[in-house]
Amino acid sequence: MHEKKAKIVSLVPSWTETLLVANLNVVGRTRFCIHPAEMVSSIPAVGGTKNPKIDEIIALRPDFVVLDKEENKKELAEALQAAGIEILVSHVTGLESAAEFLDVLGEKFSSTVLGDFAAEYRLVLCNKNEVDQEKFFQQIVLRSNSEIDFRKLEYVIWKKPFMVIGRDTFIAEVLKLGGVEMRRDVKYPEVSDGELKSRYCLFSTEPYPFEKEFLALGEQGFKGALVDGEKVSWYGVRNLRFLQSCIE
Repeated sequence: MHEKKAKIVSLVPSWTETLLVANLNVVGRTRFCIHPAEMVSSIPAVGGTKNPKIDEIIALRPDFVVLDKEENKKELAEALQAAGIEILVSHVTGLESAAEFLDVLGEKFSSTVLGDFAAEYRLVLCNKNEVDQEKFFQQIVLRSNSEIDFRKLEYVIWKKPFMVIGRDTFIAEVLKLGGVEMRRDVKYPEVSDGELKSRYCLFSTEPYPFEKEFLALGEQGFKGALVDGEKVSWYGVRNLRFLQSCIE
């Protein structure tokens, strides 16, 4: 007799993809959970990461809901707990904390695949000095309007207002593996147009869709590149496979 698989609702796009790749039973997702495309198409969406529909989540009768401290609101976690649903909450600030949560998920769902992902993340950390910077940027840069300047680099995640990445974030640690160090002390500081125009900007494809505006930004005087934000910021299997491919 086969053991019944736990029913999981994942409200974190990167964890949704990772859980599905590990062949776990994801029964609900957000509309931003778009990978793997062939698998998520048959899984009902219950709203966004910030404003999911609690009643629809409850109706799915999940055994667990996977959340993230920065991606989802505290009020959501409290409402789910009040409804008697067990929540699993990640707080990913770097590769080690991503590995630690993969261990938690692997133990909770009896998944050796997730445990293997955790071990592979730690192996990347052990081999961080072997990351090929040229290969790293070749894989994330989708297009550019000028030659990259590593001395004045900003990673831009939002517009109106412009927001960039500071130290002590997952993205900052990933970029550091590629040889670039973020120097701002605030995690997600706001930056003026004028200041950004004096820097070299890596405009991320998400969470703000800079792909639609990259050409116009160049015409406005911003120097930089459009980069694949999923590879850099989707902790879990997508980011893991990207980093592994950059180690010789």
